[in-house]
Amino acid sequence: MNNNNNKDNLINQQEICLELIKKLKEGIIEKYENKEVDKDYLMEMMFQLKEQHSKLEQLVEDQHWRPIKEMIEKINQSNYKLESFKYEKIMLESEINDLRQLQFDLSNPSLGITPLEKFLSFQSPQFIESFNSKPKEKQSIERLEWEIYQRKLKLNELENLKKLKIKLKQNDEKANNELKQFEDKLKENLNIKKAVEPFQKFIGILPVSKNNNSNISNSSGSSSSNNNIGNHPLLLESPQPLYILYHELVYFKEFFFNENFTVDLIKDNENDTTISNNNNKINEDTMNMDNNNNNNNNNNNCNNNKSTNLISPSKVYISLKIKKNEKNLSIDFYYYPNLKIVTVLPSLDGDFEMGQKLLESLDNSDTGLMTPNLSNHFIFESFGKDLFKLDEHNLKGRPYKWVQFITGLSFLPEITPENMKDKSFQLHDFQPKTSHKILFEIINSL
Repeated sequence: MNNNNNKDNLINQQEICLELIKKLKEGIIEKYENKEVDKDYLMEMMFQLKEQHSKLEQLVEDQHWRPIKEMIEKINQSNYKLESFKYEKIMLESEINDLRQLQFDLSNPSLGITPLEKFLSFQSPQFIESFNSKPKEKQSIERLEWEIYQRKLKLNELENLKKLKIKLKQNDEKANNELKQFEDKLKENLNIKKAVEPFQKFIGILPVSKNNNSNISNSSGSSSSNNNIGNHPLLLESPQPLYILYHELVYFKEFFFNENFTVDLIKDNENDTTISNNNNKINEDTMNMDNNNNNNNNNNNCNNNKSTNLISPSKVYISLKIKKNEKNLSIDFYYYPNLKIVTVLPSLDGDFEMGQKLLESLDNSDTGLMTPNLSNHFIFESFGKDLFKLDEHNLKGRPYKWVQFITGLSFLPEITPENMKDKSFQLHDFQPKTSHKILFEIINSL
């Protein structure tokens, strides 16, 4: 219907244009015969003719050329799609040919596929019978489907583990917050002074029983064989530094070096002068010195007695014996109560000099040739003596710095010129070696 209307419109426009042309031609001929030429009339007719011609061209464009162009465009698009389909067809045919030539082996380790034997071990006998009756292609497909299912299960398990991890982390944070709140409340409500009052009366008392003080050895031998922790009969008579060291050594023996490691407490009756007697003699000598201030000889004798009493060790000492690599190391630990230092007397296979060299090798800066307690110099000066020098006194062993720390005696560390120049140096940064580290170094040096 639309095509007929378009055709009628085109015919009408063509007839209008023909009528105008005829009219223009007749008018020109008539004017020319009458020798009357009207230029305005001619111009008006020319404009009308041009206008009708434009309408005719537009009508032809709309009714004929535009549909033709649209059809050409559609044909071009169809041709382009057709070429694309041809290219895809060629590529697919090439891939199909490649796949036909490809040997797909499920037993290839790089694929990570479960071996056939293991796959069949998860299946029922009915499934295995049905599986074996199928072509290899279908068997491969079933195996791959089973692999996909198993990996989905693993994926779900992993997701559950991730959720559990998040939940545990949240619970941990919640517990830490509750613990922090509890600590804050505890700090606010806890009266430390009131809490330690019941224990203050026990401070300074060594945890040993007087009932254990029954069998004490003499200088010719050691104590009884009962060497359990806290049950040695000489612990009650031991000074606190040796008491601490004895337990350190026994614990080390129990946990790290049970064999070829012997610890014992020994009482030396030849040195039976106790700390209290030493102090009494010093006080008596001091009174005599004051009463005989004008007598130089008495003063000298008094000073000699005082210095002798000062360097008397306690009557109980520790004996440590270590055997390793056919070597026998013996170390005795003595405590000097007035000097407040612990000395170490080592012997390697009976040679005291070799024993001292072994201990010197632990730390080149700690040879034990100087007293770590600087107050010793002041004590000797107050008795009219020179500065305290280890080589002038018959001390048993050397007061190494490391043994002072592991026996509970605390002295300030040496401050070198380099430390003074270092602005970041702090005394509290000093960390002495532990007894375990010292003992391991001694054992490893054998």
